[in-house]
Amino acid sequence: MLLKLIPANSEPTIHFSLSFSDLPPHLPTPAAWTSQLAHLMLEDLEVPATMHSLDKSAGITSLLEEVALDVGANEIRCRFVDGKIEKWGFWDGIVGIGPWKAMAGTLYGQRLVDALQGIMRDVKESTFEDDRVAREKEWEKQKLERTRSLSTVTAPKGIQGKVSKHKKQRSFFMQIVSCVGSIINLTSPSTANHPALPFSRSSTSTPPVNYPISTSVTQSSNTTPPAPGTSARARALRRAARSALVDTYRLFVLSELITRLQGLSDPTDQQVVRSQEYRRKDKATFGVWILHSMRRRALERMEQLLEEAEVEAKARGCIASVNQDLNVAFFGMEPATTAVPLSFSDDEDEMEQPPPGLSSTKSEKETDGDSESDETDGSSVHTPSTTSHFQCYPMRPPFSRTSSSSSHSVDDSSSISSDDNKGYLEPVESQANL
Repeated sequence: MLLKLIPANSEPTIHFSLSFSDLPPHLPTPAAWTSQLAHLMLEDLEVPATMHSLDKSAGITSLLEEVALDVGANEIRCRFVDGKIEKWGFWDGIVGIGPWKAMAGTLYGQRLVDALQGIMRDVKESTFEDDRVAREKEWEKQKLERTRSLSTVTAPKGIQGKVSKHKKQRSFFMQIVSCVGSIINLTSPSTANHPALPFSRSSTSTPPVNYPISTSVTQSSNTTPPAPGTSARARALRRAARSALVDTYRLFVLSELITRLQGLSDPTDQQVVRSQEYRRKDKATFGVWILHSMRRRALERMEQLLEEAEVEAKARGCIASVNQDLNVAFFGMEPATTAVPLSFSDDEDEMEQPPPGLSSTKSEKETDGDSESDETDGSSVHTPSTTSHFQCYPMRPPFSRTSSSSSHSVDDSSSISSDDNKGYLEPVESQANL
């Protein structure tokens, strides 16, 4: 996890990486981690990238990728490893829970701002201390170079003469030594029976002795030396700033994230929040978090697919409207759906009741007319006409069944009296109009 403190002014951003090292190979994996891994594999869920994500105390910190404390925007932004971003303001933190039970929102935000300003002040002082030490070392270096240049310029010439005389004296001494050595070589047969002196360095040689290196030396060599441009005070200020930044994250960020993951965000009543806190003491585990993460990513993918489908549907709708305009221009009218009766029987036209005085005569005459029409041409009366669901040819009228039936009924009833014929034709004409 990367902690970022972004100052309000044009100052450099403060970075600090907070991570947990893996367990050494000779230590066994905790039983709780093993059981969680087995449960995740059984449910076919995603496994964490780091083993510390399964830990209750370090799990949320291991799931975070970056935490930015923006002083200029008064905002905290937390980005998880799955891409989700949680953010809230300095003054919007949940109070009444955990270490902030008896604290108002203004005091909560002021404490956070004061802590961040203290961290920035320590970092600035450590930077000034490093600059001061670097300037001092640069001044000492320039001073040494200046003294060396002055010593080489003011060197006396008599020194060179003394050096040459010293070389001559040394060569004369070597001549004397060589003469003495030749005299000793002449007298060597008389002294051959005597043993050689044991304290001669040239004749005796001892093997080198390897002394063991102390452990303190190896330990000091393993420790990394401090940076050349830093002082002890600057290092102490940086350590204090790092510890204060981690402490601020633990108090103001981690407590808020734990509350949000437990589903206690945006409380309406502090008493309700306290009761929920009393009921739910367990922290959110990795299994619960990965379930919500997979569900959220699936929903986001579905929304993305719906948006792509809407764009494609709109494009196809434009093409369909263009085709519809072409059909209207070619056929002369827009295709329209007409209401077609569900039944094609001719008996439906005769369901209307005639006047009360003509009920008997109408039934008799209709039966006579039907029998005669069946004998002559029954196919022309009872054959239903099929009309298209879309009227593509409006200039050609459809075949009417009621007109043919009315013509047959008028021809058959010509032998009846004029009064009866007049009363009988009125309902038939109304049926034909229908």
